[in-house]
Amino acid sequence: MTTELFWLTLTIAMTALFWLVYILDRMVTRGLIGTLSDGQPPETGKEPSAWARRAACAHRNAVENLAIFAPTVLIAYVCISRQA
Repeated sequence: MTTELFWLTLTIAMTALFWLVYILDRMVTRGLIGTLSDGQPPETGKEPSAWARRAACAHRNAVENLAIFAPTVLIAYVCISRQA
């Protein structure tokens, strides 16, 4: 595996795990049923904590950047493989 593909794999794995932090906070603040309900906070539930909101924003940011990063790495890999 080339260095580019290694880092792409790690980036995808990291992005896939980011959402877990937010979901765990929802389970703590709202309980399991509140977590599985719609995105609106229930009247009796709490808002997500500040760090969980930041984790959700980081996950959205990573997904948006992955849409640009992954094809770029794959195109570079194909171009380098053809030259070798």
